[in-house]
Amino acid sequence: MGHGTGEVLAISGDAKERMKLRKACRDFEAFFVSCLLRQMWQAAEAIAGEKPFISQTYRDLFTFEVAQGLTPSLHLGIAEMLYRALSDAERTVGAVDNPSSSRTIGGDR
Repeated sequence: MGHGTGEVLAISGDAKERMKLRKACRDFEAFFVSCLLRQMWQAAEAIAGEKPFISQTYRDLFTFEVAQGLTPSLHLGIAEMLYRALSDAERTVGAVDNPSSSRTIGGDR
């Protein structure tokens, strides 16, 4: 009894880690887009010679929220590329650190 339950828990933990990594990658992409938007706003203000109508802090928060909503529809691929690179690196490091982890679930142990 209980044979294999540790493997199922490990899969669940691994899936959680992948979800966290995917979210971090999406957040990074949104941060990158918000930096671009912030620079565009500053350039537009400099060209127009106008002062911002809201404080810098509120504008940065607003810009980040806009970027989070905007990035999925832009299909930039930054988050996906970053996720693939980091998850591949994690698998490579995990295989080197723990060679027995490369065995298949349900295989001979």
